[in-house]
Amino acid sequence: MDGPATSIGAYRLGALDRADRAALQSDLSRRRAWQGELMSPREVPGFVGRLCLEGTEALDAVWADTPPRRTEPGWSTAATPSAGTPLSASDQGDGPVVVLLHGQPGSTLSWVRVLPLLAERGLRVLAVDRPGYGRTGGRALDVFDNAAALRDLLDAHDIGRAVLVGHSLGAAVALAMAGCYPRRVQALVLVAPVGGPGGLDALDRVLAAPIVGPAATWLGFRGLGALLSSRRLGTRLVVHRMGIDPAQLVVVLDRLQHGAVWRSFLTEQRALLRCRPGLLHLLPAITTPAAVLAGTRDRLVRPSTAVACHRALAGSSLHWAPGGHLIPAHTPAAVAQLVFEAVRCR
Repeated sequence: MDGPATSIGAYRLGALDRADRAALQSDLSRRRAWQGELMSPREVPGFVGRLCLEGTEALDAVWADTPPRRTEPGWSTAATPSAGTPLSASDQGDGPVVVLLHGQPGSTLSWVRVLPLLAERGLRVLAVDRPGYGRTGGRALDVFDNAAALRDLLDAHDIGRAVLVGHSLGAAVALAMAGCYPRRVQALVLVAPVGGPGGLDALDRVLAAPIVGPAATWLGFRGLGALLSSRRLGTRLVVHRMGIDPAQLVVVLDRLQHGAVWRSFLTEQRALLRCRPGLLHLLPAITTPAAVLAGTRDRLVRPSTAVACHRALAGSSLHWAPGGHLIPAHTPAAVAQLVFEAVRCR
């Protein structure tokens, strides 16, 4: 494991509490003994936990697609021939350009606690709803087509280069962009990144499998909607966690159970397995400055996966944040600080 140099502000590895350090050490030790191709009995609780966490990510995508939010100021839609549908993005501020790429599923709401921290530092921030999600909608694409669509978006906004910040599968899109269009990428900030070595496990393969995958995904989204129909639980997770108007709760639950987000999720899941060899082939050639930020208790993208991604990217730095997968929501200051450092390296 990398030493104390893998730090960020208050998030130094040595400053993590005992439980976080133990969780991190446990994962790295288990990774050395078992390469994650099969599910061990000890991984079953994590398997269940991951399903629940991916469900909370889905709430972002569903809420972003509700009609009242489409009229918010600061939003623009740009033609992106590579996506087959215009990309929608929140475009705020002036200065060096930072592009935020959400995960799978997800939306720009994933960055709601990071955006104010970036805005106050004089940055121009484009938070993108990737194809298949939020205001962009349409069909979901693989990571390379996502990268091509992002290139089109930069062209449409007359942006030459930008710092790319990707969370989860959004990090894989950022890596594809840096590999295919390196001149357009100033730096990378990869938060709980998918796409590097060792990033797939049994659940990824189950969800991408014929018949079983679509059934499990559909049932998962329907089941989450049914679970949140409980007044107490729905209010706690949807209203309090995301700041949604209680009057819109019924709309959110209906879209979660009957909307098309689950199809986008499934499409990307299958595409990830298909594109992974090509993405791994690109990694050694990426020379863009990169910072990898991982959660010590991440149950979706294991800390060991972040370590492997860091080691595959020459000259990258590795940083730790206490907690799980939803780093932009739970430790936004850690994300913002890495963005500031990336902007300064231009």
